[in-house]
Amino acid sequence: MRMQGRTTRAAVVTGMVVLVAGGCTGSPEPGPATSATTDTTFSPTATPSSSPTLDAMMPPERPAEMSDRSATGASAAASYFFALYPYVFASGDLTEWSALSSETCEYCQNVRRSVEDQTARGVVGEGAEITIESAEGIEVAPGETYAADLVVVQAPSFEVTKDGERVPDGDGGRFQIHVALGWESGWVVRAIDAARA
Repeated sequence: MRMQGRTTRAAVVTGMVVLVAGGCTGSPEPGPATSATTDTTFSPTATPSSSPTLDAMMPPERPAEMSDRSATGASAAASYFFALYPYVFASGDLTEWSALSSETCEYCQNVRRSVEDQTARGVVGEGAEITIESAEGIEVAPGETYAADLVVVQAPSFEVTKDGERVPDGDGGRFQIHVALGWESGWVVRAIDAARA
């Protein structure tokens, strides 16, 4: 989501432009028999604390609702996935991010590559805290295919060099995000479309 930033995020930005312009699932459009139901019962809100650097080094708590194969579970999974965003850049720990990411999700893989590049250069991400204003889950194909629509606010982000220099990396902002998810013995993020709100 860092829509502007240094070259370390160029792949993420390029991926976001492609996603917004043309979609990213690559899957055929659902036929007329596909039904969709919406459930808005999961309403997460994350408020950054006064010490975001310390908080970002701690992984976010996985919501209990993620165990549900439902629209509510999809909403919880998408919200959790974006709560991981500042954590992976601050810690370099991609374990949960990778476990939830489909290999075909361009955005997911671009973030992974950006974190790996940042780690290789010896810099640490700071900021980019996510506040989720709303999250709505959608059941597309019961038991298999889901979606979630989120509105999030992202704080500005920085890279902290080995010497302690804090370099601006993104201005943050408010975003509308559509997440395509599947249930494959657990949640998998298949694609992400995002645009400034």
